[in-house]
Amino acid sequence: MDKKLYPLSNPQKSIWLTEEYYKGTNINNIAGTMTINQSVNFDKFILAIKQFVKQNDSCRLQLVKEVNTIKQFVLPYADFPISIIDVNSKEELSNVVNEIVKKPFSLYGSYLFEFTVFRLPNNHGGFIINMHHLIGDSWTLGILVNEIITNYSTLLKNEPLLEKSFSYIDYIVTEKDYIQSKRFEKDKAYWENIFSTVPENATIPATVTNANSNLMAKRKEFNIDNKMIKEITTYCNKYKISIFNFFMAIYAIYLGRVSNLDDFVIGTPILNRTNFQDKNTTGMFINTLPLRVQIDENSSFEDFVNFIANQSMGLLRHQKYYYQYIIEDLRKKDSSLPSLYNIMISYQITKMTEESDTVPHESNWYFTKSIADDLDIHLLDLNDTGSLNIAYDYRICKYHENDIYLLHQRIIYLINQILSTNTILIKNLEIVTPEEKTHLLFDFNPPKVSYPSTKTVMELFEEQVQKTPNNTAVVFEGQTLSYLQLSQKVNELAHYLNAKRYWLSRCSLLIF
Repeated sequence: MDKKLYPLSNPQKSIWLTEEYYKGTNINNIAGTMTINQSVNFDKFILAIKQFVKQNDSCRLQLVKEVNTIKQFVLPYADFPISIIDVNSKEELSNVVNEIVKKPFSLYGSYLFEFTVFRLPNNHGGFIINMHHLIGDSWTLGILVNEIITNYSTLLKNEPLLEKSFSYIDYIVTEKDYIQSKRFEKDKAYWENIFSTVPENATIPATVTNANSNLMAKRKEFNIDNKMIKEITTYCNKYKISIFNFFMAIYAIYLGRVSNLDDFVIGTPILNRTNFQDKNTTGMFINTLPLRVQIDENSSFEDFVNFIANQSMGLLRHQKYYYQYIIEDLRKKDSSLPSLYNIMISYQITKMTEESDTVPHESNWYFTKSIADDLDIHLLDLNDTGSLNIAYDYRICKYHENDIYLLHQRIIYLINQILSTNTILIKNLEIVTPEEKTHLLFDFNPPKVSYPSTKTVMELFEEQVQKTPNNTAVVFEGQTLSYLQLSQKVNELAHYLNAKRYWLSRCSLLIF
């Protein structure tokens, strides 16, 4: 039977390009768990999962290689095995997930998802889902949990399952119509105007040196307490801005200051689901767009955050014009352009614990420990609790854990300055925290040091080299030199300067 082939959607094309660049890795895996907090009928639970796959054609998408292109088709539903494992604790479950998510998918001739059902000692249980980004995004995981729970609840009541009419193929068709529309031309003109010039890439300076560039990453997470969130919310309500734009402005100021740039780009993921059907369809929709930031140090924070809000509104109005189009248009002028940003900031409103009829459950999404950017910052609004979690995903070939801790402390310090002085100018905002200042001024620079007045500094230094040759003498940008290494460097420099002086004197004799 001939398969009807479809092109990749633009969101899928972006994932595919990443996949091609980082072949054989788990860079595009997305994973999570859902746990039912009561005794589980595992036969019906497994059937609920299989019905979800049957109801959603994006799960059954398969890739096909054609000449110079990749296409896809929907595999007709067929029964498939789901393994069941026993785990004794949530810690053990977490370890299992971390092992599963490490495995890259085979992109041809197999499903691009994997369900594993787990059973806890009290007969509670749930599933682990590992999915390739080509067939789903974070919103898809939310739909997945809700629909499987709905299926399970329906099966427990011996009621017929509902049919689902939404298809990812519909999105591919509407995207083709968009490309041929006047709206596409208007969006294209908007982005051409935004990037009539291309700014420098901004990033937070790396402190890890002599490391190979790789995808391996870690996550460090912090909580913004309810008191600070209430103060931020009050500020945002007063100036009619969103919490996301408030934080985007804060991070932009920090990034501009440490990069010494006043014009740069930050990447931010856009849901790209603009209607009811899209919001109820599984599949890959997200479009990460470039937010261009221009900072005037003489402006107030209030003016700057309003600028960010206006830029963000422009992104939302023109979100259907995909990032890949923007970068391809720019590469026609400069083929060497790698990307527009190295830092990505996302805002995710996530309800992790839900009740569906009589089926209490909770969900957790897992970090896959691989990222393509230098740093991804996720603002996580969890369960409408009034608090906010900030997760920093950072590449370990560039940053230490302490770098991320210091970054976060500086962000909190910036926030406190703004909340205490609403009209503060950007140039008056301080990046270095009071604790850092104290450390730099007093811990590194003791007020009084006694030394023999009969000896030179070089003599004292050489004595210290003899006493503690392997102790650290110098620290700079993450690099260290022992006293012995520093002595060797000094001697090398002295020999070099003496040699230069000799040849300069010889040249002067020849001239005169």
